[in-house]
Amino acid sequence: MSRTKLAEVVETAKFRELLKSGDTARRIREASHLHRSDIAAVLGVTTMAVAGYEKHRSLPSEAVAMRYLALLRELEQVPGNGSLGHSEDRDLESARRVDAAGAAVHDATRFA
Repeated sequence: MSRTKLAEVVETAKFRELLKSGDTARRIREASHLHRSDIAAVLGVTTMAVAGYEKHRSLPSEAVAMRYLALLRELEQVPGNGSLGHSEDRDLESARRVDAAGAAVHDATRFA
């Protein structure tokens, strides 16, 4: 397994754990004044899929998880959203750390 692929798998695992551990995705979405349908359109999934992720009923595929994490990172930076002030913020910060190669984060930010 290449370092890039390994970094992607690790990043996906961290993100899936983040989704299971709290309401971070929902809080970031709501702070951004977005609907689940907005997130679904960006991720290329159904609104029901996003609801499942937020309610801890399902987990996204690796490809969707990488796009979702990149989107949440971008939304967190929107002026006015600020720090959410929850322990999940530390989880999101942890999820940002990638292997030294850093290629997985770069690839995930393309939303393609």
